[in-house]
Amino acid sequence: VDVSALGMQGGRDAFRTLLARGVDCTAILCSNDFLAAGVIVESRIAGLQVPVDLSITGYNATEFGAAFDPPIASVQTPVKEHAIAVAESLLAMMREGAKAPHTTIPTLFIPRLSIGPARNSSWPER
Repeated sequence: VDVSALGMQGGRDAFRTLLARGVDCTAILCSNDFLAAGVIVESRIAGLQVPVDLSITGYNATEFGAAFDPPIASVQTPVKEHAIAVAESLLAMMREGAKAPHTTIPTLFIPRLSIGPARNSSWPER
């Protein structure tokens, strides 16, 4: 796995790919705050305003995301509980005939200024 794909550059590259494919959307949900930051940077270059034209959310609710401009809306999960649940699931699956247990982990959505109401029109012409 190329971990660089999970950082800001990965977000920038992914957003450029969406643009090249002609994708028109009102929101992008990223698997971490660093990807979300890269999407925000690249969306500005494309002439889009976050959150007027595009809402962006991250995951992990990092201090980085909170300090970014605009602050990134994010999903927060308890890291220790998450890690324990993953380890327990893997151990259960490794046992002969065992299925992964169903686990519910508490989450909290932290709304910040990177999200706004969905718009009806297409992105500005580029």
